[in-house]
Amino acid sequence: MPVSELPCSGSSSEEASTIPVVVKPGDERCGASGSTVPVPAEAIACLQAETRQYLWELYQLGSLKPSGTMGSAEVESIIMTRPIPVQMYAWPVWLELGAANAQPWQGCAAGVAWKNEIWVSLKDGDVRSRKLVAWETANNIVAWGLGRHDLGDSTTIVGGAMDRAYAVCSATPWAMR
Repeated sequence: MPVSELPCSGSSSEEASTIPVVVKPGDERCGASGSTVPVPAEAIACLQAETRQYLWELYQLGSLKPSGTMGSAEVESIIMTRPIPVQMYAWPVWLELGAANAQPWQGCAAGVAWKNEIWVSLKDGDVRSRKLVAWETANNIVAWGLGRHDLGDSTTIVGGAMDRAYAVCSATPWAMR
């Protein structure tokens, strides 16, 4: 098996016939060890759906506005249907970024919203990984989809979406909603 791919624990021969989930290693500068147990697809689907619903409600209430002059149908499409694949890493990734009107940043990142995807570290366990899926989904929609980089990582908007999505999707039985 290539070094760039780690097997997911708990996989069965039945799962092998479906599209495999690949948990990539992070960067050695960020620990070089972690978890290879992915967030289940059903959980990702729930977390992203609830995150989207929360952001849509904020938009409808006037608490979330896109940059520029997007119409309501375009905003709804971005919030509710923007594809956001999840890349999972066994431990954090190393980033070197420059930001407008801010100091350049470099370091280990457990979660990243980048253009049309999100990256999530699995190192800190299942609860943290699931919360990162919701947080970075909201961050991606707000910053990259709606052009509101000023609200990326906002504890009010992004944090609220994460809190609600995690609460709904960790309730039993969330799959029966």
